[in-house]
Amino acid sequence: MLISYAHDNADHEEAVYQFWRTLRDQGVDAKIDLTATATRQIWTEWMTEQVREADYVLVMASPAYRDRAENRGDPAAGRGVRWESRLLQELLFADPDGGFRKVLPVVLPGRSVDELPAWVQPMAGHTYRVAAIAPAGLEELLRVLTGQPLHPEPALGDVPVLPPRTDAAPSAAPAGTTAGLVDALLAVPGMLEPAFRQKLYDGLPPQIAQQLHRDGRARLELVGLVDVFRGYPHLRPWQALVTRLEELVPDHPSVRAVAGLVAGFSGD
Repeated sequence: MLISYAHDNADHEEAVYQFWRTLRDQGVDAKIDLTATATRQIWTEWMTEQVREADYVLVMASPAYRDRAENRGDPAAGRGVRWESRLLQELLFADPDGGFRKVLPVVLPGRSVDELPAWVQPMAGHTYRVAAIAPAGLEELLRVLTGQPLHPEPALGDVPVLPPRTDAAPSAAPAGTTAGLVDALLAVPGMLEPAFRQKLYDGLPPQIAQQLHRDGRARLELVGLVDVFRGYPHLRPWQALVTRLEELVPDHPSVRAVAGLVAGFSGD
């Protein structure tokens, strides 16, 4: 793993140095140019090899790194960063997905995401912000570098066997229910006509008839009729209903069916 940074000033160099030491203390084989100065180097070859061999390259935010990596300022200043950044841009251009996973932008304490070059996509992609140069402050980055995610994806369980939808025809309402009685009443000839229902209501006890809701919709009216009937059992409304139906539709099987339901109807 390579640390790519600029020599902005002594404070920044010290922060990067402590960051490197902390990574190595945590078992991460981090590389930095400081150790390479022990022998004479051809720096272009050293940087090219390090970028090629590294599993990850950490781009460290700083004003000098951003300016040199974006080819700003004096081209003679910061040749190392300029060369290294071109290698990284070539990697990102040749293999966008692989390069995106390999090049990780890092922001140390006191630094800003604005100090990263645009080509590392610091806003569109995730940026690793170090809260403190200590193991706890590096945890998020350490988990990536060591392949230890905080939330590993659990194994898939068995897919449940779910029954398909059945399109069976809807069954009729039970006879002993309000819906069953209303269905039977709607089967009486003429019941769908408002004028017929008015004649039916005229044959009921006036105390009940005046409370019935009439809005032209047969089913709703009859449901309301059943509800009103429940409050006046002493007026024997069911018997009055059957008597009136027998007058309006004499000797009809639908009326006999209503009479049979009414005989044992409990208003459920």
